[in-house]
Amino acid sequence: MALLRDRMGNILKDRMGNSLTYTSEGEIKTRDLRRAKEEAKKATMTANKKARAKRSPQQQLEVLDKRLGKDVGAVKERARLYKQIEDIKEQEKAAQVEQLREIEREEKQKAKEILKKIKRNRWQR
Repeated sequence: MALLRDRMGNILKDRMGNSLTYTSEGEIKTRDLRRAKEEAKKATMTANKKARAKRSPQQQLEVLDKRLGKDVGAVKERARLYKQIEDIKEQEKAAQVEQLREIEREEKQKAKEILKKIKRNRWQR
């Protein structure tokens, strides 16, 4: 759609047909620049969020250390990340304990089966 202009040559509608509340060319360019900056900011924010989501808590701590310095700034974020790291370690430890218990159960079951076989062999003699 062509740009609509008033008698002075000022644009009254933008390319999409939206009515404009201002008539100065400079104001229109400023508004377009502002929109472009906002869109660029949003794109950067989404890219940063995606990159952050891919990092582990330990990797995020390393990023903070590189950006701000070792244990400098972002106190609440660091505390949250340290807690997440501890939770992960506890989960891994619990998983290892459960694996060991499962192995122990299997070994006990095998031992019981062996004892049964031995007892059968004694009675058969």
